[in-house]
Amino acid sequence: MTRLSVGAPLALLLLSSGVFAQSGAHKRLELPASLAVIQAGAPPAPWLQRAIPPQGVWEVPSIGGAHAVTPSPLRKTGLSVPPETRVTPLGPVNALGEPDVRLDLSALKDRHWHGADGFDTPAGRVSMTISFSLQGNPYLAVRAPDWKEPVFHRFEMGMRGDWRIGGTAYRLDFDVSIFRPKASNIVQVFRAGEDLPVYKHTILELQKKSYITGAAASLGRHHYRFFHADDVDSSANPTRPDPRRQGLVFIENAGVGTGGFAAYIVDASMVGPEAQGFFFDNGQTVAMRTTPDGTLEVFDLSK
Repeated sequence: MTRLSVGAPLALLLLSSGVFAQSGAHKRLELPASLAVIQAGAPPAPWLQRAIPPQGVWEVPSIGGAHAVTPSPLRKTGLSVPPETRVTPLGPVNALGEPDVRLDLSALKDRHWHGADGFDTPAGRVSMTISFSLQGNPYLAVRAPDWKEPVFHRFEMGMRGDWRIGGTAYRLDFDVSIFRPKASNIVQVFRAGEDLPVYKHTILELQKKSYITGAAASLGRHHYRFFHADDVDSSANPTRPDPRRQGLVFIENAGVGTGGFAAYIVDASMVGPEAQGFFFDNGQTVAMRTTPDGTLEVFDLSK
């Protein structure tokens, strides 16, 4: 491991490449999305000052030649974060001030499973929404009035489903065309024996309705909707919630009306009383911690 002292003046600039480069008298590390250019001669950014560990030392893997660098928190925990989550853990963060956002986790737990969108049946209204697994996979979550929990269908070619709701059979169909943008593909539900759908909306329309059910969370110039939900157990048949693991999901609508929704997903088990830093691939760095009363405190470190 290479040990980098951060007691001296340093400047940290977040980049997206992953190579080691040397130019003149300066060496720099261009690290993948979470750490990057470290060089002497400039005062540290305010968020970096708050993030410096008490011992004044960070550890990164040693580099020989041109190699991408994995941030040490990943190496220490053995966690492999898939790119679909759009989040890289950075490890403990110290010397934080007041949080920018406070979120009541118990009040928000699985709230989006109720009433984002849906359709009416003789047995009552069936809820439809979008939910994410901890691996970043999007699912259609469906919950009928007489079901204890929702069932999930992963958005993919050939997505199908058959349900019984109040004694009546319903069929889920996913109308996909290579000539349409992905967000314009259509989710349809048919009642048994009928040709006209009882539900028909594009993914984008469902995204918009699901998005507004989240709690507003503004962090600097980024405006998110926050969701707290169980993971998805894809080994079950049908696919169901996995209460053993929960996700903290921040969704940003980066392109209003264009389907530019991005989900930033953190495994809730990684966040506790000690603040942890996370880099979102939209360029924002945040810290999160929980309080004894179940509140999630979120800090914008990109200031």
